[in-house]
Amino acid sequence: MRLVSLCPSITETLVALGLKDALVGVTRYCMHPKEAFAGISRVGGTKSPDLAAIRDLKPDLVFCNGERVERGTGFTFAYLIWKDPWMTVGPRTYICDLLRTVGGSNCLEGEEGSAPDYPTFKESEILAASPDVVILPDEPYRFREEHAQYFRQRLPASRVVLVSGDDFCWHGVRTLRGLEAAAALAGVPTGGAA
Repeated sequence: MRLVSLCPSITETLVALGLKDALVGVTRYCMHPKEAFAGISRVGGTKSPDLAAIRDLKPDLVFCNGERVERGTGFTFAYLIWKDPWMTVGPRTYICDLLRTVGGSNCLEGEEGSAPDYPTFKESEILAASPDVVILPDEPYRFREEHAQYFRQRLPASRVVLVSGDDFCWHGVRTLRGLEAAAALAGVPTGGAA
């Protein structure tokens, strides 16, 4: 098992759990216990990790802490996961949180705490919401170019994109790809190439 930790407190916890030998990368701020980090690669800071260096280490798992970061480049989105009925992602889902991280606001999410994780909507409600970006993944429902064209005709002011569902809904080691894919939708630089 090859582990990278991007959070000093998680790094300290991993060492305490006896996983020091599995650590292959930590941030420059990981300093406790000091004697544990000889020979372990430093992969940048907690807020600006070196994504290329992390990929080069070929980790099985990357640990990071979750923080909501508000960015000036806000955009509204509708991330559809199913057709007949049209289904999207609610405010408590990983997908929604990933897109919020890069400044996205789910125009179909409803009130946090009362909205279901995967609410359904009528087409008229999606059109009325007029999202900046309509995101159509290839899983769990396999949206295709014909679906993208369908929404492009009905929402000419919206950007309609087909994406890899794996990048947006599989957390863990794929989170780095998901953040890069989300940032590309928002036009936010990530500091690393895909």
